Amino acid sequence: MECSCQHPGGLDFTEELLKGVTLRQGASVLDAGCGCGYTVKWLTEEGYQAFGIDKEPRIEGENITSGDMADMPYPDETFDAVLSECTAFISGNTAGFLKECSRVLKPGGYVLLSDVYFHEDRPVPRFQDHRPTIPAEWKKLLQEAGLTLINTEDKTEAWKPYVLRQLWNGKTLDDLWGGPKGELEPHVEHYRLGYFLLRAQKGV
Repeated sequence: MECSCQHPGGLDFTEELLKGVTLRQGASVLDAGCGCGYTVKWLTEEGYQAFGIDKEPRIEGENITSGDMADMPYPDETFDAVLSECTAFISGNTAGFLKECSRVLKPGGYVLLSDVYFHEDRPVPRFQDHRPTIPAEWKKLLQEAGLTLINTEDKTEAWKPYVLRQLWNGKTLDDLWGGPKGELEPHVEHYRLGYFLLRAQKGV
């Protein structure tokens, strides 16, 4: 089975997220939505104590756990950072996931996200699972989880070639958004999708 980064920007964006915060050597980092464990392996090689969780992980290992991201099987204040790349938006319970991030983070720990949002100069969709669609909704869910937004970086240009590549490989827009297109009105082509890197911190 081929194992590689499956999100826009690949490890370049992972490294950029990490460089935007202060983490000590050997810090504990959880990759939420770890898939085949590629990023967990890379984090370990970079000197972090790396762990991964996924609903259906595609690899087994002592640091890879099968589980619900909105009900994670870790004690309170376990990790220095939680990394989530293209998973929070499609998790089915983004609010619950962010609250779990806050719970398992140590005081001062970081949530590091790369994910999608919708530009407000066009119609904004509403999903049945109440996922955040605009930056203000992301910020609101972070605050409700006890997390403070540090910054965001727009990376929309990296999203476009990623989508084209995935469609070429047989994926559908439903696959990329984690839900049926029927949840979106009006038609999907009326929306303007963006992509960003986001850093937030748990209060000390």
